[in-house]
Amino acid sequence: MKASVAPSTVRPFDQVTVKCDYGKRLDCLSVTGAGLANCRYSRYEGTDNIFVCDAGQNAGFYDDAKCTTSTGTAGKCCAGANKAGDMTILGTDVHYDQDIVLPFETVIFTARVQTVISKNKGVRIELICNADTCANNIKKNATIFSLPFPSTNDFVTKTQSTQLTGTGDDRHYIVRISADKGSEAYFDSVSMKDTKGRELIRNGDFTSVNNTSVTTTQPAEWGEGDNKVGYYYGSLAANEPALNPTSGPNPTSGPSPTGGAAPTTVNLALKIKLQGVTKKPAKSEPINMQVKLGGGGLSASTAYQTAQFTVDDSGVWSGKASFSSISPGGGYRIYIKGPKHIAKKICDEGPSEGKGGEYHCGDGKIALKAGDNGFDFSKIIQLAGDLPEAGGKQNGIIDAYDTTFVRTNLGSTDAANGAIGDLNFDGVIDTQDYSMILQSLSIKFDEE
Repeated sequence: MKASVAPSTVRPFDQVTVKCDYGKRLDCLSVTGAGLANCRYSRYEGTDNIFVCDAGQNAGFYDDAKCTTSTGTAGKCCAGANKAGDMTILGTDVHYDQDIVLPFETVIFTARVQTVISKNKGVRIELICNADTCANNIKKNATIFSLPFPSTNDFVTKTQSTQLTGTGDDRHYIVRISADKGSEAYFDSVSMKDTKGRELIRNGDFTSVNNTSVTTTQPAEWGEGDNKVGYYYGSLAANEPALNPTSGPNPTSGPSPTGGAAPTTVNLALKIKLQGVTKKPAKSEPINMQVKLGGGGLSASTAYQTAQFTVDDSGVWSGKASFSSISPGGGYRIYIKGPKHIAKKICDEGPSEGKGGEYHCGDGKIALKAGDNGFDFSKIIQLAGDLPEAGGKQNGIIDAYDTTFVRTNLGSTDAANGAIGDLNFDGVIDTQDYSMILQSLSIKFDEE
């Protein structure tokens, strides 16, 4: 006896087709489990008794549904019976992924999770090698550690400390949040810090996830892994469960739309300072910067927009960028990345710092209005050091390639080399550039 559920992943309150393969038409079948409701007999096809059921408020994999038999008359095959049929499971483990570059040192991982339902492999958070060889000679796709979260009545905090050693480019990993088929969990936070206490995970508090509804939107910075579905059984929810829609296929209550002004076009006029540029440099041609928005009314950060910046006599660069479909309001963050620089996250409308690289922020506090918005960010420094590689791409980290390029080309006035390693735009790659990149190593990563 076989049965299958289709689709294996559904939206809340969608209809689910359940096929019970008993080989003949029976009047003594029913479908139970998995939060399915209002199951009704539909038809008989081939060897399948087909039911249509309504999914519950939690979207996802219904692998614990059962086709059961009871006393019946058709064929008299079910007389006095009460047996469960076998299920053919169509779903696989679902997960959120985040690519991450980690330093060769001890990293401390912390997560606060409440697992409501644990099925099969359950709920776990893993660090996975994403290079040919990672720290401690671990190979690609191998698990560095796996932190399980069994079912609990409340949130549980777990911590894992891991020493990473290696050479060269062995720094690429994946942080993976997994909920195996039928598992459900709520995530308050996921964090990984280096020995200096700097956060290495981007959006570990899932600020793009609405904690009052199931969302179709991936949390910002978290990819879908191998399972590209819109809804997850046990979708990430901030803080605590708050799902209370009216049951049934057509609920009268449910996800509430976010309030606020209608989306519109927002124009940014920005002023910034680049590390090592204290006046108009010898090479003062316009440069392209990358600008994007996060937080506020966005469910995920925008894509980077290319904006041309020009420099004035005092070494301040000015440029403009426009974004469409932005809801006016507060709570926004602005990200700026230069052509040879690590990305800077800015949360305040008038940020300042005593020393270059000291300014850091978390939640956005920038208010945007429809039309033109001007911000002076020239009291903080955009650190240099993430040099363009093949095809002009940057990898978001200051690594051996960057420092080696500057050191190897000290004294070079070649234009092609300068376009890569002349960090202060004075026309020569020299010890000033090398000192700048060494200073930037204290930050090292793009800020996300």
